[in-house]
This record gives sequence, structure tokens and C-alpha cells, in this order.
Amino acid sequence: MGSTSLSRRSLLAVSSAVCAGACLPAGLAWAGEYAIERRRQYVDARFGQVHVWRYAPRDLSAVERPPLLCLHPNPYSGYFYDEFASVMATDRVVLCPDTPGFGSSDRPGSPVGLTDYAHAFADVLLALGYGEGAAGAVDVLGFHTGAVLAAELGIERPMLVNRVLLVGLPFYVDESRQADLHARLAREKAYVDDIDALGQEWREYVEWQGHKLSRERLLSLFAEQLRAGREVWWPYDAVFTWPGKTRLPRLQKPTLLLAEGESLYQPTVDAKAFIPNATLWEYPEIQVPAFNAYYLELADAVRRFTDPACKC
Repeated sequence: MGSTSLSRRSLLAVSSAVCAGACLPAGLAWAGEYAIERRRQYVDARFGQVHVWRYAPRDLSAVERPPLLCLHPNPYSGYFYDEFASVMATDRVVLCPDTPGFGSSDRPGSPVGLTDYAHAFADVLLALGYGEGAAGAVDVLGFHTGAVLAAELGIERPMLVNRVLLVGLPFYVDESRQADLHARLAREKAYVDDIDALGQEWREYVEWQGHKLSRERLLSLFAEQLRAGREVWWPYDAVFTWPGKTRLPRLQKPTLLLAEGESLYQPTVDAKAFIPNATLWEYPEIQVPAFNAYYLELADAVRRFTDPACKC
């Protein structure tokens, strides 16, 4: 599949008309027609307990696809993927862990690197029974900072991973740009000590995404960010000191780079030259907030890449 520029209606029509039966299920009523169960659980890992949101068909006999592990962007939690996971979980298990230090997961004792986070997610998969000689490997998806975590998991623990899907990858050919982002983001939020700054942060958040999401959804996502506390910057430090130019060539798994029309469009496109087995799909019409306002389109793309039977 080459570059793609389709409208929301076109994407869903293709999913329904062309892939019906091959990429089960399709259409706007995925979550309505197929009973989904959302559960929460804790798993022991190297930094303490990791909280996992688990989505699956209520009737487990409907599971026909490998599990999908979704790694959230900083500074959210696995709840970030709620709508998307509900759509994807019609024929597979979808696991959305809270990164250590976020959501309800325990925090490391000090800042850690990307490899450490990747091994913590590997701990989660092994504890849940996945891996060689057990329930098999999983597909791994990540968005923004979560995309770097997904790539590192595929590099470090390839026996646990089938395919890697990187949506909006913060990879910078220009290392000065990466250094600038590190300086800007790898630090405490102003609202930790400045009460007035919290109101400003909420105002900017509403102005940024309020035209696409309900106020209730905005508030729940904003609250998830606040739970990280002072240490909210730790994953940013890991991501923006990550040597992507030398790490990405080590990613040997089939990899989808999905470039949407927002700030990480070009970095995602640029990464293709560095990943040996990468496919690039471009969706410039998918804007912020991608996984909350365009989750149907993204679910369609993920199904296409992870379902070999679908010849779309």
C-alpha cells in the first residue's frame, strides 16, 4: 500500500465493502454489534506493579487475531486508547498498560532509559502468558512517545513481537531539533508549583482539542496527565536522548509507519529510510487528536496491516 489520502467516509466505506469477512468486523457499528468487555488488572514488573487496561470480546471464542499491545504517549495512561481499543477488541485481546510512573502503575525509583521501559513492558507480556512457548507473540502499537517505546520493545525483545506499528514517531534526522525538544519537554510542569499555571494549562488543552472532543472526555484525559506529578518529564528525557539513527536499523520486525497530518508527519516519513522492513502509509487528513477523534480510521489501518487475510 502506498501513500493514502482518503476521507473519513471513504476509509470506512472501503473497510465495510472490500474487507467485510476478511478483516472482521467492519463498519461504524463494530463496538455496538460485538460485545466488548473492558477489565483492569495489575501485573508485577521490574519497577513494581503495572496497571493494564484489557479489552476483549465478551465471547472469547471470537478471538481470531494476535493480541495488540498499545503503548500510550506521554503524559497519559492506557485509558488514552479507550475508544480505539473498544473498536479493535472485537476479534482480539487489546492490552493498554500504563507506562511505569503513569496512570495507576508504580513509578521507578529514578529516571530510566527507553530500554528499561521496554523491558518492563516485556515483563508484563511474560507475566500475562505471552511469548515463545506460551501464548505467542503480540502486535505492538505506539503513538508519539509510545511509538519510540514500541520500537525499542521490538528491538530488545523480538521474540515477544509479531509486528510493530508506529503512529507519529518522534524521530529526528536533525539532532539539534531533538536537543531542542529535550530541553523544552524534559522538565517539570510549571503547574507543579504555580497554581495559576494549572488553569492556563487546562485552558490551552481545551482550546487545542475542545473542538473535536466532549468536555467530559477532555477532562478525563487531562486528569490522567496530572497523575504523573513531578516526574511527568521522565519519559521525555528517555525519548529525546534516544539515538534513533543507530537504534531503528536494528528493528527487524515488519513495521508500519503511519504518518498523520500533524507535527510528527515528517519525522515519521523520515524514519522509513532507517528501518529495514518498514512500510509507510500516509494519512494527512488525520489531525489532532488522532486516537480520540479519528479512532475508526486508525483502527481500519491497523486491521489492514495486522490481518494478512485482508487484501485491501
